[in-house]
Amino acid sequence: MRSRRKRGAGRPAAKSVVTPAPRFPWLLCGLAVLLAALPYLGSLGNAFAYDDLATIVGNTSIRHPVAWRSVFAYALFRPAVNASYAIDSFFWGLDPFGFHLTNLLLHAANTGLLFLLAWCAVRDGAKARASDPQPRWAALPAFLFAVHPLQVEAVAYASARSELLCALFSLLALLAFRRAAASGRLRWLVPALAAMLLGLACKEVAAMLPLLAWAYDRLFQPQDPGVRRRQLVLYLPPLVVVAAVGCVRLAIYFGREAAGASSFVGRNLLLQIKVLWHYLALLVLPVGQSVVHEFREVGSAFEPGVLAAELGLAGLLFVAWRLRRREPRITFGILWLLLILLPSSSIVPMAEPMAEHRMYLASAGVFLAFAGLAASLAARFAGPASMRVAGAATVVVILALVAATVARARVWRDPVTLWSDAAIKAPHTYAVHYALGESLRDRGDCPAAIVEYQRAIERVPDQPDAWTNLGICRAETGALAEAEAAFLRGLALDPSRAGLHYNLGMVARLRGDAAAAHQHFLDAVKVDPTHEKAQRALSAGY
Repeated sequence: MRSRRKRGAGRPAAKSVVTPAPRFPWLLCGLAVLLAALPYLGSLGNAFAYDDLATIVGNTSIRHPVAWRSVFAYALFRPAVNASYAIDSFFWGLDPFGFHLTNLLLHAANTGLLFLLAWCAVRDGAKARASDPQPRWAALPAFLFAVHPLQVEAVAYASARSELLCALFSLLALLAFRRAAASGRLRWLVPALAAMLLGLACKEVAAMLPLLAWAYDRLFQPQDPGVRRRQLVLYLPPLVVVAAVGCVRLAIYFGREAAGASSFVGRNLLLQIKVLWHYLALLVLPVGQSVVHEFREVGSAFEPGVLAAELGLAGLLFVAWRLRRREPRITFGILWLLLILLPSSSIVPMAEPMAEHRMYLASAGVFLAFAGLAASLAARFAGPASMRVAGAATVVVILALVAATVARARVWRDPVTLWSDAAIKAPHTYAVHYALGESLRDRGDCPAAIVEYQRAIERVPDQPDAWTNLGICRAETGALAEAEAAFLRGLALDPSRAGLHYNLGMVARLRGDAAAAHQHFLDAVKVDPTHEKAQRALSAGY
């Protein structure tokens, strides 16, 4: 009898097909890094501005970088930032070019790291759907991050170095956390923790990294039965570290730096919900950027503007929840935005409710979410014609953003240009007109400075600094009576200012009234026995 062959017998065994891992799109990544640098090449010659005069020019600790103890002690909670200034000072002295070059290189590096993180998210999402990853969805957030004009304040402003360095270490930490979760190898926890601690040494927002890494794990990694144990091992130690550091930092802040500020936390949270939507509006349409933005205090959670912002935030969180499985990049991007903004502009009341540099790292979450939305729309309306139109529109938007970034970077070229722009955007703010007056006085234009000091006084009449500097400019222009009146007004506001007594003595001296000058110099020494200028004047016979 003929034996019956089993089904499939004698046929060659089918070879298992192993799908090769997609190669990293180096060309697109390099293009993103190049785009990050190009708009800022013209700003390398910008002068120091705003807080640069205190954090860099007046920072004696960075003049001798080998004295590392003073470098780290000068900025106790942001020592890595001060160390980077010391390195720049070692190579460049106080030439602004070197400090701006470092900022530019950091921004380019951050763009490359964001591309890598976005590529990981694209690959992990494609793996969950058994589909091919599309490099363009990693390139889109990196391109937007590279050229958006909202990043200018962080890149062109040397004192915003904390944002750039914190972003650098935060992105490295997230990549290391992701590798630890994907491979199951706890050795990756060591570089993750190291990068997180370095991020904390730059800015407090790095405290959100364990939560952000956990969110990535939950949204993009397969949730096997042992996932809870893995997450406990991965994320509990860093959470304990940042909780301890955060408690110490807040205790010092509310105890020393801003005693009594805790009573304003609730109102500040409401104000920051409104500020959030201003940030998002600038990301969508970057018009009206300024170093200072005007906001009035919030009195109640039920004010129409506040209520609308609260409802909008609730809607944003609802969208994040509903899309967590369908398009996790949108959910992850929304969580990224909210978590990164939380420490710097919500928990701790800030002197300036809104500062564009605070959106530097937070904006990456928005760009990731936008890429997820674009991918969803592309999947629904796929077609050669629609993809060509979308590609052309993307190129146009990128070029427009580059032009806007170049224009915004020019505003930071010197203090007068910066504060003149702010005076147009925030005309009712005392600090803007005072800073513009200071910049004009430093440039030697006292007549223009007088106008700005007067505008500052109109807005806040009880600030002795404005009266003092108004009097100095009045004296320099020969208006001695007006100068004396300004000094007297400043002295009435703050009698402990020895400098005002000295200035009054100099005015009396210019008028030829030696007796009055002598008395003012004596008053200056009584208030401050170490006042050298007044002592020299008395020694000279006045």
